Amino acid sequence: MRILALALVLLAVPFLADAAVFPGTSDTGWSWYDKSECCADAIELAQGDSMFRCERAGGLPSTRFGLRRGNCKFRSNVDGYGARIYRCWGSAKVSCK
Repeated sequence: MRILALALVLLAVPFLADAAVFPGTSDTGWSWYDKSECCADAIELAQGDSMFRCERAGGLPSTRFGLRRGNCKFRSNVDGYGARIYRCWGSAKVSCK
């Protein structure tokens, strides 16, 4: 009976990843002088993290139809030279098959 249950679980695992979405996150650190570039980079890093999590789970990231824009949060500060500097955190989800 245990072997049958284990076999059913092993057969179901590939189907569980079929419609999964793996959230990805990122942090750029204090290294940007342009907020839009900082957010774009944070979202791109988060999408890469989401794809990595999908692949690690045995799936295949669907970038053509499953790529979503993502979200960005940021903080700003002034560096030692008086220029505004940004730190961004991104989050994104990529569909996984």
